[in-house]
This record gives sequence, structure tokens and C-alpha cells, in this order.
Amino acid sequence: MENIDLLKRHHGRLLSKSDFFEVFYDTFLESHPDIKQYFMGVEMENQRKLLRHGLNQMVMHADNNFAGTHGLQRIRSTHAPGRLGIPHHLYSHWKASFFAAIKQVDPDYTPQIIAAWENMLDLSIAEIAKSA
Repeated sequence: MENIDLLKRHHGRLLSKSDFFEVFYDTFLESHPDIKQYFMGVEMENQRKLLRHGLNQMVMHADNNFAGTHGLQRIRSTHAPGRLGIPHHLYSHWKASFFAAIKQVDPDYTPQIIAAWENMLDLSIAEIAKSA
């Protein structure tokens, strides 16, 4: 993937922002009326840890790392019909919430950073949503 080094550096910067994952979920849960049902009874601290791990898998996948691709395949299986059954149209809300959270917690983001994330998220969401 083009700009993988930029993406990795910004990923590290995001991980250092203690409020990023909370801001993301606050935004995501309000972004569409169907989303909250998937989080009923979910311990959000654990969910934030899962997202952190999932982002690591996405970055690794974008860097052509087998472990990252395998991790996304596991995420696909949990999000698939018969499990969580996440509809494909909700991934666009996930992505928009991700960018909104970046812009809120990282005032030093650049258009190049957003473009790198956009490319990586498109690759990752395509892998995860294959079954949706």
C-alpha cells in the first residue's frame, strides 16, 4: 500500500491519544439508528480494546502481513450473517465516524494522513465485508 509508513506513524500517534476510541464509539453509536442494537449489553471498555486490536490487524493487512490478513478474516467471521450479521451499509458509518474521531482528537492531521487511512480502510472493509 502506498503511504504505509505515514499510516504506521499516524497509527502510533492515534494509539497514544487516550480518548480516540471513546470519541470514535460516541460518534459511531449516534451515526445511524441501527447501530446501537449491535452494542446492547457490550462492555465498551472491552470493545475499545477490540477496536485497538482490529486497527492493528488492518494496518498489518495493508502492509501485506499475513497475520493482519488472518486477523481480518477472523473479524469477517464474527461480523458475518449468522453471527453479528453487520449489514454492509453500516461500514460507511463506521468509516465516517473514524475520520470524525481523528479530526476531533488529532488537530495535526493532514490530507495525506486522511488519504492513507482512506486507502487502508477501503482495503480492510472490503476484506471484512466480503460476507455482508
